[in-house]
Amino acid sequence: MSSEDSTDAGISSNPLAMFVLILFGIILLVYLLSNPIKQALNYCRLKTQTVIMAGYWRKVTESHKEELDNFFQPLHMKKKEISENLDILEIGIGDGANFPYYPEGCNVYALDPEDIFQAAVQNNIKKYPHLTFKKFYCSPAEDMSFIKTGSLDIVISTMCLCSVGDVGKVLSEIKRVLRKGGIFIYWEHIESTNSAVKFLQALLHGTWKFLFGNCHLTRRPWETMESTGFSTLKYTKICVDTMPMINTTLVGSATK
Repeated sequence: MSSEDSTDAGISSNPLAMFVLILFGIILLVYLLSNPIKQALNYCRLKTQTVIMAGYWRKVTESHKEELDNFFQPLHMKKKEISENLDILEIGIGDGANFPYYPEGCNVYALDPEDIFQAAVQNNIKKYPHLTFKKFYCSPAEDMSFIKTGSLDIVISTMCLCSVGDVGKVLSEIKRVLRKGGIFIYWEHIESTNSAVKFLQALLHGTWKFLFGNCHLTRRPWETMESTGFSTLKYTKICVDTMPMINTTLVGSATK
């Protein structure tokens, strides 16, 4: 028997050596596939969240048309004030579900921490020739340093503040990028006004955050808004006909 044959026989007859080789192979395979697997799982998570929130927002728009018209009224009123195009930034834009409610003559800037939405936004806005798409920023809303101070007329947020890392930083950035007299409009789900639901929100909060991308069930953003320094602040709480965990919403506007 040759020395090469004896070496192969020695490895194959040694259970520990075989185990180490197999383990090494598994580790190497997992390492090589880890990024594609992570990307695939992240994509599936985002798509699932998008479908759920799109269904949630669709129910809101169908059941609360009058409130929705009032919500977007500041855009139309602001457009009447200026002859040039309205500069609008929507944070947490997703695939651009709010485009149908934008008035004619808007320059649209989009911000979302997930770049997979860029193509969806660019494709979706083609359905609305009265809008001009300007830029997609892939960034968390806490950092808008790439947007010039006092350069926007309107900032929009719908179901976004629940999942940001720091509500105070986001509001400060929104105030900074708005022009004097610019308006921030928002429709956000918040801590429930029902004591039983509030208890369940507190109980399920950690699991909910894990499953739905840092979405907080118990936030009270109006308290942070009141201390941000907007010149005027208006809001109301509306109960929407959706899943109990997120059926209490805060709807309002803040003017710089």
